[in-house]
Amino acid sequence: MSASRMILYQQVIDFGIVSDLVAFYGVSFDNVEVEHHEITMWDIYDALRVLETSTAYKTPTSSSMKITTDYGNNLAKASGYFTVAEAGEYTFQAYGDDRAVFDLQKKDGSTLRSLTVDYAKTPADAYKQSGATHFKVYLEANTPYAYTIIANNNGGEGWADVAVLRENENASWEKIQTVYGNLDDVGKKANRSFTPPEPAYVRPSKLAASDSVSLKGVTVLSTPQGVIPNGDAASQNEGDPNNIVDGDISTYFHSSYTDSNRTPFPHDYIFDLGSEQCFNSMEMLYRITGDDCGVIGDYEIYTAMDYDGNQGDWKLLTKDTSRHGNGNASKDIKISFPAVTARYVKIRVLNNRGTCQSLQK
Repeated sequence: MSASRMILYQQVIDFGIVSDLVAFYGVSFDNVEVEHHEITMWDIYDALRVLETSTAYKTPTSSSMKITTDYGNNLAKASGYFTVAEAGEYTFQAYGDDRAVFDLQKKDGSTLRSLTVDYAKTPADAYKQSGATHFKVYLEANTPYAYTIIANNNGGEGWADVAVLRENENASWEKIQTVYGNLDDVGKKANRSFTPPEPAYVRPSKLAASDSVSLKGVTVLSTPQGVIPNGDAASQNEGDPNNIVDGDISTYFHSSYTDSNRTPFPHDYIFDLGSEQCFNSMEMLYRITGDDCGVIGDYEIYTAMDYDGNQGDWKLLTKDTSRHGNGNASKDIKISFPAVTARYVKIRVLNNRGTCQSLQK
């Protein structure tokens, strides 16, 4: 993520894990959560039946109506809201690779559906496809409508989108430009003119330009057992949790690799943001030196408004259970999610990407 994007779009709160840095960026409203499911049916109707009882294995976000699946045999699903600028009759057509479904919920609670049964590169292709469906509906201007879109793919990276055809003399297929994950956010605009506050320290140039800032006030409340100083010179500072929030990219926290005091997985890292903060994305960046032993595997992220050092009102924010044993999973983790307000954040690391029993953060 570039420095210009961080400053132009969003307020930045940075703190570190897996080397030195986790960054929370401020709010943008035009995004939806995308569920990823391991569903391999070719027939779209079979896939939809399995989806009814399926559990997502990860939930990233998308800032547009178009969604993508992971590489291979997978299904992705997103739900949200959209509006149209002008009232009128609109024809909806789903299209994508390999199969696409678009559902629109009417005000009376009924649902209209457009789908394809095979690959369709354009809405015009899908409109002519045998077995595909489309629908026509009258929409009011600037009124939120709930929708669900599904991409079902076999091989490669799949995707799904929807286009609308308005009934007028210059009719042509058009895409829906803006989507919202929450009904209360419909019509809101992200702050594009944010001026960063006076920084506690400047974000290291290793990760971004020198004018990107990190805010002070984040405290590490809990970690697994860190490395206890021993005969290894590097061990003298590896176990200090303050390395996670010191703003120095050359320092890091390393969980213990000694059998006698190693904390078994899962590893919980709990942070106090100092006050209630609103954020919608995060980075977890691996240490800049060393082997791959401590790369994060599967993880869960929780937030809470209250935490007394023992109990908290933790709510699951997002998770990824596809990293363990996956050598292609990136060392650095960058994720987005619907905007959330919280004071406390807990990152629960379930395992390593590989087979090591310690983590380097």
